[in-house]
Order: sequence, then C-alpha cells, then structure tokens
Amino acid sequence: MFKKIAQFYKSRNRRERIMLVCVVAGAALVWFTMLSSKNSELSGEIQKLNSRKTIAETVIARAPEIQAELEKIRKIFDVSKTVSAVNLQITVENCAKEAELVYSLSSAETKDAGKFKIHTITLSSQKNDLKQYSKFEEKIAEFEPYVTLARVIFDGDGKGGVTAKYTINSFELAR
Repeated sequence: MFKKIAQFYKSRNRRERIMLVCVVAGAALVWFTMLSSKNSELSGEIQKLNSRKTIAETVIARAPEIQAELEKIRKIFDVSKTVSAVNLQITVENCAKEAELVYSLSSAETKDAGKFKIHTITLSSQKNDLKQYSKFEEKIAEFEPYVTLARVIFDGDGKGGVTAKYTINSFELAR
C-alpha cells in the first residue's frame, strides 16, 4: 500500500506534489483540531465527574453524622404543624393585630420545592415604633420553625416613625 502511494507521489510533477502535501497537511490540521476540541470537552467532563465524585465521597463519609442530624430534626419536626398559604396569612394577620401594627399584607405566593411547598407573604408597615415591631417578631417567633422571618427591612423617617417590610415564609408538605 505504501509502495503504491510512493509511486503515485513520484509520478506527479513538483507543483502537484506541493499541492498534495498541502491538502494532506490541511486535512491533518482539521483532524487534529477536531480531536483536540473533543479532548478538551472530555477533559472538562472528567473534571466535573471527579468533582461530583469527591462530593459524593465526602457525603458518604459523613453519612452517620448526617443521619444523626436528620433524626434530631425528625424528633423536633411535627408534620401537623406545617402552615398552608391561607394559614400563613391568618397567622401573620393575627400577630400584626396583636402587635397593634398599621400594616398591609400581600397575598401568599407558593413555590414548589419537591416534597414541600414554600409559602411567602410580605407585610408592609407604616410609621410604627420599634416596640410594636419587637412584639410582632416575638409573636411570629412562637411559630418557628414552621413560620420564619426571611427578610426584614426597617427605614426611619427622621421623626421617630419607622416603616418596615417583612418577608415571611412558611412550608407545608406537598400532597
């Protein structure tokens, strides 16, 4: 086979030989370029898999510790106390009324999170004093960990009045 290729090459004139070498070199260059891009993709995938493997090995090594933490949480957690979207709105309203806040309440938004549904509601309050906000937060804290304050923003008006915006979350098991 190599003899036939050598005979073919020798039977050509100088210009055709140069063109043949250029075509073969161009084809080899394209082939090597494609091969190197595939190798870089493969190398990236191998790095991702090694990273995932390391994380999995770490989790497996810590499995008894994680299982103990899970059992601790299960002892504390009571499924019957999870709060639905409607109950979240009622709970927040009752806490705000007990704290004597002047407020407005958004409707609850629900996000699906696998086995749970996460409900979020926003309470905006105008010109109350810090004692009222403190009382409101104490009332909400009675429902933890089923109802939590996700975000709180206070803003003073410079005259002793404080406005606040609370983002409050609850969760319930999806059915």
